[in-house]
Amino acid sequence: MKTFLICLFLLFPSLANSRTLILIVDISASISSDNKILVKESYTRAFDELYLFEGLYLEVLLFGNNVLLAGSGTIDDVKKQFDMPTEQGIDSTCLEKPLQFVLDRYDTFSKPVVIDITSDGGRYRDW
Repeated sequence: MKTFLICLFLLFPSLANSRTLILIVDISASISSDNKILVKESYTRAFDELYLFEGLYLEVLLFGNNVLLAGSGTIDDVKKQFDMPTEQGIDSTCLEKPLQFVLDRYDTFSKPVVIDITSDGGRYRDW
């Protein structure tokens, strides 16, 4: 999915100038430690590819029962800030909270806003 997102921005570079990309990442108990490590490494590599888009505002939200803003700002800002726990969590998945967090601040973002959600998605596939 991250590769697809990067390809989309490469095909349509105007989307990344003065726009917002929000990455919402599930860190609940249903995500294994191995998968969290894989997701963390994938995002770290993806950040290296997004350097082409200087005007892009990026946020990374981690969620389980609660929401943690794990990085915000330019690509360089987020690369310095981003950290994601890789141990097995104890939280359940509550996607409502990160989406509400984004909605509450939506008017402050440059448009368009692209939201990418990474989760195991088992119960949410019918949405």
